Amino acid sequence: MKTTLLFLCGIFVSVNSFADVLVDVPSIVGKNKSEVSALIGEPGSCENTEQGEQCAYAQAELQIAFINNKADWMTVEGVDHLPFNSIAMENLGLNLGSPSSSSDYEIRWENTGGLILVSLYKGKENNSDYVFIKAFSE
Repeated sequence: MKTTLLFLCGIFVSVNSFADVLVDVPSIVGKNKSEVSALIGEPGSCENTEQGEQCAYAQAELQIAFINNKADWMTVEGVDHLPFNSIAMENLGLNLGSPSSSSDYEIRWENTGGLILVSLYKGKENNSDYVFIKAFSE
């Protein structure tokens, strides 16, 4: 978390920001495994699944399913320190606007930011648990 001092109308105001980017999702979407590895490092492991090759990366506890050899489905588990709200998406390099729907346990965006689906799930207390993303494939 960053704390920034702003000078507004002759008063210093402290603003907390959680916008340290854990992983820049837009820079990864659509890339092949080699291109993703150049951006965030080699995967710790990979396995073949029904959807395609799925790889686990240490950065942000990220799992990527490469469907048709492109980074498509992603699960980001390293978000449990972030608040369960829309602002958490900034930590993934995403500016998605207003959610399509929300409940006590999920905030969902559909067909926005060039992605089919982004779902943020609630964890303990008022923090996030994980984010699931579908870029191209249903």
